[in-house]
Amino acid sequence: MVDVDKIGRVLDILITNALEFRAPRQKIRIRSLWKGTHCEVQVQDQGAGINPEHLHKIFKPFFTTKKDGSGLSLASCKKILRDMGGDIRVSSISGKGATFTIVVPRKKKDKPYREKVLAMEKALFEQEKNKGSK
Repeated sequence: MVDVDKIGRVLDILITNALEFRAPRQKIRIRSLWKGTHCEVQVQDQGAGINPEHLHKIFKPFFTTKKDGSGLSLASCKKILRDMGGDIRVSSISGKGATFTIVVPRKKKDKPYREKVLAMEKALFEQEKNKGSK
C-alpha cells in the first residue's frame, strides 16, 4: 500500500540533499511522470554530481560523504519505497548534478492519490519559492 506521508518524507530527504549539494544560486527541478502502473518523481540538482565510485554505495546503510552525516537517509528512502512496492534510482554527471528518481506503484483510476501528489508538489514548490525570497 502506498503511504503518501512516507513519500513526503522521502521527497523531503531528497530535496534537503539537493539544497545542500547544489551549486550556489542554482535551481532544483522536481518533475513527476505518470507511467502505466507507476508514477515517477524526479529531484534534480545542479551541483557537482556524485563521484562515480560512490554511486553503487549511496543507498547502503551508514555510507556517507557528509562530514556530519549518518548514512541513513538514502538507505531509509530505499527501504520505505521498496516496502511500498516501489524503488529509487540515481543518475549523475560529474560537474552537472544528480537526479534521484522515485518509482511508486499506482492504480490507474486513483484520483484521490493523484490529487494528494499534486498538492504535495505544489506545497514543495511554494516552500522552495519562499526559501528563495528570504
